[in-house]
Amino acid sequence: MADGARHVTLQDCEIGHIGTYAVWFRRACTDCRVERCHLHDMGAGGVRIGEGSIPSAGQETARITVHNCIIQGGGRIHMGAVGIWIGQSGDNEITHNDIGDFFYSAISIGWTWGYQATPCARNLVEHCRLHHLGWGQMSVLGAV
Repeated sequence: MADGARHVTLQDCEIGHIGTYAVWFRRACTDCRVERCHLHDMGAGGVRIGEGSIPSAGQETARITVHNCIIQGGGRIHMGAVGIWIGQSGDNEITHNDIGDFFYSAISIGWTWGYQATPCARNLVEHCRLHHLGWGQMSVLGAV
């Protein structure tokens, strides 16, 4: 879990056999990357970006990239966890990832109920393989 991280890259890492999310860029993190990592056997999800509440000025998390990762086998303790979770965070890129074997969704973006303004904008998801989700355990889910 990181707060205030700038230009941090996790590259060619393996994180597994854990009880929570593998990586969390929480508050005021910008321009960070998770690249070519293998995240597996997680009690919760793979990568968490931002928080659920709208951050105060200067505390925004933005411009996080998750690229070319394998994120498999999550939600083993917290079944509602997802492969990549983006809360109140914008301008992130989720590209060329293989995400599967979760009891809930592969990617979740946005955490604002209603029609108020949100910093969760301009997020890009492309060229990801999203598969083996739900497993009859959770409902109201989707790949993204």
